[in-house]
Amino acid sequence: MNVIQITAQVTEATPDAPYLALKLEFSPNQILEVLHDFELQVLPNENRKRAMFVSQMDSPLLDAVTRLARLLDNPKDISALAPLYTEEILYRVSQGQNGDILKGIAIEESSIRQIRDVIEHIMDNYDRSFRIEVVAAIFKDRLLFLT
Repeated sequence: MNVIQITAQVTEATPDAPYLALKLEFSPNQILEVLHDFELQVLPNENRKRAMFVSQMDSPLLDAVTRLARLLDNPKDISALAPLYTEEILYRVSQGQNGDILKGIAIEESSIRQIRDVIEHIMDNYDRSFRIEVVAAIFKDRLLFLT
């Protein structure tokens, strides 16, 4: 995955209205899992070039992000609740205005990873004979996300 370097400057913040930043990273596999679990469709899009988005946050997404951030006040709850809130955030982002692009990026990254995994398997087993059906079966579960 490519790394994007970003520089930003906060222009408005006061003690009464502080600036809060939160960075969440999602792997392609996490995105694909949510797509699969919630049976979300990916629409074809030829213009998937952006990998970062800035947009208004709707109330349900803000609520999920707020609940995740408030876990810092109750560290004992983090292991149980953070994965649930993170999945909700990913679901809500995937349903938002940039959701189709996010889903497309995950699919494209996943396809590249699948090809890399197949090549690695073949290289690790080059000295043994095997049938292509066996290689296909090994990666069948991953391919189900793309169909």
